[in-house]
Amino acid sequence: MKKSLLVILVSVVSFGSIKANTQFLQPKVAYKLKLRNEVLLIGSGVLTSAYGLWQNSRLQPLSLTELTALNPGAVNNFDSHVLGNWSTRSHIFSDAGLVSSFVLASGAALYYTFNSKRKLGRFITFAIIGVEANLLLLGVTESFKNTVKRNRPYMYNENVPLEERLSAEGRRSFFSGHMAFTTCNAFLMNAFIQDYSQNQYLKIASSITSVALPAFVGFHRINGGKHFYTDVIAGFVVGGIAGVSMPTIHKKKSLKERLTVAPTFGKNMSSLHLVYSF
Repeated sequence: MKKSLLVILVSVVSFGSIKANTQFLQPKVAYKLKLRNEVLLIGSGVLTSAYGLWQNSRLQPLSLTELTALNPGAVNNFDSHVLGNWSTRSHIFSDAGLVSSFVLASGAALYYTFNSKRKLGRFITFAIIGVEANLLLLGVTESFKNTVKRNRPYMYNENVPLEERLSAEGRRSFFSGHMAFTTCNAFLMNAFIQDYSQNQYLKIASSITSVALPAFVGFHRINGGKHFYTDVIAGFVVGGIAGVSMPTIHKKKSLKERLTVAPTFGKNMSSLHLVYSF
């Protein structure tokens, strides 16, 4: 009788496991919103962004005397190789790459929204994740730029128009905002595709794009004389953290991850432990 009961229990568990695995392969709800978390994240983003933008409004450009006194020799050896760079074409290319990252992230979100039965709920979820990531990133980026006040590479280049060099924007080199936002949104796009798509080729293409697009933008920010190597590297790291952490924070555990099945066998008794975590 005990053996029969055990066989029945194992059969039920096996059937449930097969069913759970089958459901796991179907389109799923990967993210979940929690009011408390969203209020905290959006509130933090608004406050840090407001502070960073306020700092930016108070940033003063270098005077002509300060500009002529700049010493290229003060730039570290690693970054000094980019001091002669200047390209308006690269400025256009880097802007295009930045816009493309927003389009790709939005496109992925909209595609998986319209493929859902609960379109409004999924749209709100994607929108909030995107807003939180970009809003917090804006606050961090602006705060760093306006606190560090690092001169851009073109500030040392006498071939660059004086009007450009006497702008306050020339003191906002660290870290690269273009790189940070491109990386953030490219990673968001990749997260949406990895979590919702069942097409392995699309997932591979998405992974490659999420690295290639920031690399493209980073190259042109350096080639255009807008940033040093370290600005771009830091932008990639910070943007990557924002693009990975927001989807991860909102990740909803699947049944497979929540349910733990642990059978125990003994001489006189066999048991089955089911643990469900919330």
